[in-house]
Order: sequence, then structure tokens, then C-alpha cells
Amino acid sequence: MSEPNRDGVSQRTKESLRLLACSPTVQFRLLPSFVCVGDELALDFHHWQGVMIDDFSSELTPEQIASLTAIEATFSRFSRGGSEYNEEFWMDEAVRKSPDWENIRQRTRRALSLFGWPEEEPPSDAHEFVKGRGS
Repeated sequence: MSEPNRDGVSQRTKESLRLLACSPTVQFRLLPSFVCVGDELALDFHHWQGVMIDDFSSELTPEQIASLTAIEATFSRFSRGGSEYNEEFWMDEAVRKSPDWENIRQRTRRALSLFGWPEEEPPSDAHEFVKGRGS
């Protein structure tokens, strides 16, 4: 098995955090119109924070790990099987206006700061999505 690419994982984690920290207007502009934006934001973050922690936790501070796991815990809480499961949380309207999503954006800005990464608009990865038939 090949060794994880630290720079690549770090870059994708940073981009995921930057997208989560963006305003809803930017989030909806950077993701394809045929996706569920809330789902994609959470899934992308879940993947990259998991890889970052699993493969590079020895290089992270306890505060950096805690900031990532706090964001992940918020998503888990609202997911199916979570203590506050709420289907509405994942809807576009909630991503745009919910205080819970604004809380996630604030936590994400804190995480970016802990990593020393500036808040910037990330590049769009819309080209990575494939529209299914009938969509």
C-alpha cells in the first residue's frame, strides 16, 4: 500500500474547510446545481477530515484535531441515527438560513485559523461530479 500524500490530503482538507466556511451564496455557486449541497459539504468534509486525522494525527495539535472532530460531531448529530436527526437540516433552505449551518461556518473558520490557513474561496471541484441519468 502506498504512503498517503501529506500535501494532497492537507490541500483537500483545507479546500473542504474553506468551502464550509464560505457564505451559502458561494457554496451554492461552487457546487453543481444537481447535488444536495448540504450532503456534499458534509460528505466532502467527512472524508478529508477522516483521512487527515487517521493518517496524520501525530502531526496535528490537539486543538486542530478537536476542531475537526467538533465539526464532524455536529454533522453526525443531525444525520440519520444522530441524537438530533433532522431531515430539514440537509435541505437547501436550511443550508442558506439555519443557525445550525451558521454555527458550522463559525466552527470551520476557527479550524482554519488553528491550521494557519486563511479564509479564502476555494477552487470549484464541480468537474468531479457526474450527473446521473434522469437527474
